[in-house]
Amino acid sequence: MRQDRFKSNTPTLEWKPGVAIPALMAGLVVQMFRIDQHRFVPAIWIEFAIFLIGSILAFKLLKRWVERAKGSVKPNTVIYLAQGSAAVVVLTLLTWQLISRNIGLGDANEMVALLLIQCLGWHLAVFSSVRGFERVSLLLCGAVVFFVCCMTTRTEILVFGSMFAVSALWWMAGIYWSRLDASAIDGNAKTLHIHGTSTAIGAGVIAIAMTAALLVPFSRQQISIAGFMPFSGGEEGYQDEFASSGVGDGDMLTAGNNATTTGAVDSDQFIEDDKPSMYDVITDEFDGPVFKKRLNRAVALDEVAKHIHDVKQSEQSGKTFRTMRNTDKELDIELEDRISKALFYVEGSVPVRFVVDSFQHFDGWDWTKCSIEGETPLPPEIKMRKGIGKPIFQLTRVKPDYLTVSRIHKFKVMRLQTPILPAPAFLNSWHISRVDNPNLFRWNDAGLVKFDGEAIPQHTVIDIKGHVPNYHVMRSMGDLRHGHRNNGSQNTLPLSSDPQSPFLQVPDTSSRQQIEELTTQCVAGIDPGWNQVEAIVNRMRKDFVLKRDWEVDNSTDDTVNHFLSQQGGPQWMFATSCAMMLRSAGYRTRLASGFLVQKKDYDRRARQSIATSGNLHMWPEVCLDGQYWIPLEPTPGFPVPFSTETTWQWMVAKAYNAFVWVWYNPLTSLSVLASVIWSYVYRAQVVTFLMLLWWHLVRFVWPRGLLRATRQLLDFRFWAAGDKRPISRTIKSWYTRVEPGVSTGFYNLWNAHNYGSQQHKVGQTELIDQCRAQIEVLSFKKIQNFVSEKSTMETS
Repeated sequence: MRQDRFKSNTPTLEWKPGVAIPALMAGLVVQMFRIDQHRFVPAIWIEFAIFLIGSILAFKLLKRWVERAKGSVKPNTVIYLAQGSAAVVVLTLLTWQLISRNIGLGDANEMVALLLIQCLGWHLAVFSSVRGFERVSLLLCGAVVFFVCCMTTRTEILVFGSMFAVSALWWMAGIYWSRLDASAIDGNAKTLHIHGTSTAIGAGVIAIAMTAALLVPFSRQQISIAGFMPFSGGEEGYQDEFASSGVGDGDMLTAGNNATTTGAVDSDQFIEDDKPSMYDVITDEFDGPVFKKRLNRAVALDEVAKHIHDVKQSEQSGKTFRTMRNTDKELDIELEDRISKALFYVEGSVPVRFVVDSFQHFDGWDWTKCSIEGETPLPPEIKMRKGIGKPIFQLTRVKPDYLTVSRIHKFKVMRLQTPILPAPAFLNSWHISRVDNPNLFRWNDAGLVKFDGEAIPQHTVIDIKGHVPNYHVMRSMGDLRHGHRNNGSQNTLPLSSDPQSPFLQVPDTSSRQQIEELTTQCVAGIDPGWNQVEAIVNRMRKDFVLKRDWEVDNSTDDTVNHFLSQQGGPQWMFATSCAMMLRSAGYRTRLASGFLVQKKDYDRRARQSIATSGNLHMWPEVCLDGQYWIPLEPTPGFPVPFSTETTWQWMVAKAYNAFVWVWYNPLTSLSVLASVIWSYVYRAQVVTFLMLLWWHLVRFVWPRGLLRATRQLLDFRFWAAGDKRPISRTIKSWYTRVEPGVSTGFYNLWNAHNYGSQQHKVGQTELIDQCRAQIEVLSFKKIQNFVSEKSTMETS
């Protein structure tokens, strides 16, 4: 019988690429995940190559020894030797980790565990012809890939994880077909019996899971920062010098004895140089203010803003920000300089904006702070509560419907000299280790949380929790400019519509009429509320250009007019012009200044995001409900504020965008539609052509499967022509109906392979020639003509 060819007392070692490819994909996933955790990237790939080649060499040596033994080796001996080589790989990796830690190149404990499983999975994949190794390898590699993909959102890792899944499914499909070979009847595969009850239950479970997934919020633009395990370092009093996460954890993050080059670690070192104030940070990033030639004011200012002619003194005290400056510096500094100039470190999802200051009044040149008494809601009470045994400062205010989820950041002060708590929008709570006195914090005049002292102490680590808005919900809120929903909050006031309000004030300058006309164009036909706000912001991002080398004109009293005439300018002018447009539309707006932390700020060696003066950013904030200031981003090239949405909302938004694209691109849409119709009409030809391409791919990549691929291609041609081969008919009896007198030798090869008592050996060239001749004889057009003639004869 056919199975006799497999019976032998001699163990065989064969290379099986079907399981080696998934194992290789799993290895790439783990190594790419290590990049953000390791101090020297080239060492990662050198180690990976060594372990890959080491397993292959061990396989080659064992295979040669078995072949030279000529049947004298017992099968169990081969199994024991393969298992022993796997143990050697594990011990070698552990030994290398111990050695590398002495030179500062070690990995965190959980990463070592991942490496052990991954290397073991690869080694078993190399020895997959040994009984049981193949399945164990796929199980280990699958567990590693699943774990890593759950811990990151890096696109490249998810791509390789998807490649692993595809290759693993392909391997399992090959195993299924190989099992059917032994009991195949002329190439007719046995089918799995699927019962109606089990199918209904499975469909119901899938439907429930998909419904739940549609309602679960997920974040937009979310990027995972390093760190995923509680025991990665510093949690619950445990510290590891090779910690992979945690601001303030991991002694190996210290770059040197100089405190200015020290990373985000707990240290007794102190920086002795002068710490920059916010004025120093602004001057360092944007250059100093330009003094204008004419000092006349277009609008009379209030008492607070009248004495602002001494620009430097005013800015040093944080009272004003001059919009006319020389340049917007481009800072490209090395890691050592970034660490020494770091203002703070942050860990958490990005992008994130940390508000440090805000301005209310604008006169055409200067943003100033002014009295806002009675214009803002009463600040929420700061309470202290216990959470998991830790003191947490909580803001007592009701969360509106549009704030659906929360996210947490760790923040460590380094050289930033400010008493303001740098916090993201929608601040909810914060935690500082061993600090439980709520009197240490209070609200300032700008509505920001302030530390009761000159500045937040250096090296203070703060956990900050803030809410995340859902823009889809905000679009349905309607117009809240002249009132608020009765949500039970005592900290919400009706919104004033007085144009003299500092949050609605627009200077009476030459650009005012142009601002009003541009605003009218943006909001025409759009319902009031968040939809109009988005329309104005999108107009700014689309029609104006970010210019870092802005031309300075110190003779003008209207910088907004200067911005509009040049169709662009620096980031602070985008924020200023957008704020004026929003105020012209009746929305309470202020200018916020702070820091924008993005993906590019994450540093692998420091293992946190490093914020310097180059992260200084300005943006407008709008208040729709009298409770929260919502950040906006009108400057092109900068990421929009972090938000969340459900899967259903995402699908609806994509469908709407597709409809809009079709509406505004009719010619392209008609071309695509015509292509789809043509593909449907000629679907049989298209699919059979793709199957032919697949046949050629098998011919080059896996010639051993060419017989099956040829039979599948021919069966598919008959099916596409409307003459599907029944299970009870052999391929020879069905195929020879088209050309009865033509024999290519393909049937002999097929019968020998399926029914021969011994392994049928044939040269690769002969196999390819016979298969090619068969598919040329039974071309799709010839099969179509045969089926058409047969139908005509049956009808007549």
